[in-house]
Amino acid sequence: MKLDKLFKIVLTFVFAIVITNCHLIQPLSVYVHVVRYVHDFFNNTCIIFLHASDNPSETQDLKIGLDLKKLQFQFSGSGIRMAIMSVNVFVAEIGVAYYHIKRPLFVLLNDSDELRQGFADQVAGWIDMSYPTWLIFFGNGTKIETYFDTLYIPFDCEFMVAQTQNDITEITEVYRVDRNSSLLTSNFGFISLTEDTDIKRKGLYDRRNNLHGKYLRVGVTHNPSISELIKDDDQNVISVEGYFGVLSELLQQRMNCTMTFYEIDEWDFVLETGKSAGVMSLLGNKTLDLALGPIAITEKRLEVAEFTIPLFVTRYTTYIKRPLESVVKWEGYMAPFKAGIWTAIALIILISSGMISCAKSLSKMWSSHVNDLEHSPSKFNHILLLVFGAFCNQGIQPSLLDPVRIIHLIVHLTAVVVVAAYSAALISFLAVKTISMPFTTMAGLLEDNTYDFAVVANSSEFYFCSTTLDFVVKSIYEKKLRDNSNLPTSYEDGLKRLCKEEKYAFMLPEHQYQIFKSKLDCIIEPLDSTMQASIGMPVSMRSPYRGVINSVLLIIKNGGILQRVLNARFYNVKGISHRDSWVSVEIGDVVVLNVILLLGIILGLLILYVERSFPPKTNDRTINIAKVIKTKAARAKEF
Repeated sequence: MKLDKLFKIVLTFVFAIVITNCHLIQPLSVYVHVVRYVHDFFNNTCIIFLHASDNPSETQDLKIGLDLKKLQFQFSGSGIRMAIMSVNVFVAEIGVAYYHIKRPLFVLLNDSDELRQGFADQVAGWIDMSYPTWLIFFGNGTKIETYFDTLYIPFDCEFMVAQTQNDITEITEVYRVDRNSSLLTSNFGFISLTEDTDIKRKGLYDRRNNLHGKYLRVGVTHNPSISELIKDDDQNVISVEGYFGVLSELLQQRMNCTMTFYEIDEWDFVLETGKSAGVMSLLGNKTLDLALGPIAITEKRLEVAEFTIPLFVTRYTTYIKRPLESVVKWEGYMAPFKAGIWTAIALIILISSGMISCAKSLSKMWSSHVNDLEHSPSKFNHILLLVFGAFCNQGIQPSLLDPVRIIHLIVHLTAVVVVAAYSAALISFLAVKTISMPFTTMAGLLEDNTYDFAVVANSSEFYFCSTTLDFVVKSIYEKKLRDNSNLPTSYEDGLKRLCKEEKYAFMLPEHQYQIFKSKLDCIIEPLDSTMQASIGMPVSMRSPYRGVINSVLLIIKNGGILQRVLNARFYNVKGISHRDSWVSVEIGDVVVLNVILLLGIILGLLILYVERSFPPKTNDRTINIAKVIKTKAARAKEF
């Protein structure tokens, strides 16, 4: 139904609905003052008046008609939209299209029986009472309890009663916790024509946050660290522990309600056909008021239930088992220093060896009484090997020459600095694990095509994969999921399969992984996150308690309570293994050293074989080292 029909009915382009038998029970100034104040307080976009008669001009006297005209001019002249029509016309011509009117104020001008009956029979049964703001004017002799005896005013409906006495109008709010509860009233404030208005500017759920012991029917399923069920001897759920157990206790304390828990065997999901099942079905037919569980807010679920504000945001990630083989980093032992530094070290070794060799040769020419050639090696290749050994933390045979000793000191100092820097980088190299992953993205998983892919059956992940517009995820769904009848029934089951089966990929929310990772028998690696989702609690459609639940959740969320409970229950779960905090060096990390060692041994044995097989020629002269030493000692004594 288009709203332009409303413009054809009224002569103005604004809306007003008056439910009345066309007479005013208070002075016109009271109506104008009170309605204007309520309109401004709730920031309504229009004032809506209804009357019970289809032909008000035939049933009302001239004075009443003039008063209604003046009332209309008062608001129209101030730029406030309004119009007048009967209940029958409103129902027939507008009906559910009232949702197109933003924040309307419905004003009932009197407390007549005709008005009450028309409102109860034609409007209250189908309209969403919580959508508009309601205001009705009572005479002094009308009792609120009697008038609303059979009328149901929902808990989240702002329905106000105005009663005027001695130029002071008292505004009273009326509501019920549920259909079977007694009518509750609370003082909203006082409006005076001559004095200051006494109304406290509080929000609806600052004024109304007590459910007066209402029993809420809550569906819950057993899930470690999230919702652990405590049962009595008859297997009835008496309480809930875990994250949602703490949350339910906070809600019950702050809203003054009692939650009755019902165990749900089949958790929340919506079938591909669009039909709800599990807890969503129970919420849809209002068997349950609320469900406790980490349920992702999806478009399909919003068709059968509403959700609270998001409790937290989680990421959906696909995990695979870590491959057994690791990458052998052949260049890792050279990586700590750049090529320029290695070149500088080689030049230092060569130059130092050359300087030592030159110093020994010059000392023999200039100082014949000090012969260092016989005390330490003097050949360049021998000196080069000793200097290289110094950079490998080996000692050098001391020299008698001061210049050579100075060079030795510089070589050792340089070697200490170089070795310390290299050792630090080498330790980091050995501690950092580099895993040879077959792929790191969902696109790689699709391209590999050797891994099985799974999600929990009929879960939010399954729904996401089936409805996404992402080409990669949609292709994986078509190939791996759509015709798969052997999907895991729970996250724990999926993780067990992940460790047991080869080439198996499993998608689950991050908070579920945090809970079950201590129970894994294998090491798993994540791929790139696929999506993010908001986690909330579903409530029945058009539940009158959704607003007060959201109000309490906002208070404890802004106070940091929700985050502390989340950290304690999801990220500090008892029993989580800390095996990943220690990194062990495996054989694959030192395979390069093993290869170098093996090659060195082979080369040494080869040289030994060559020396033994082909001894050096000595021109048939045997060198008696002991005799030479004795001869030199005797000559030195004679000298």
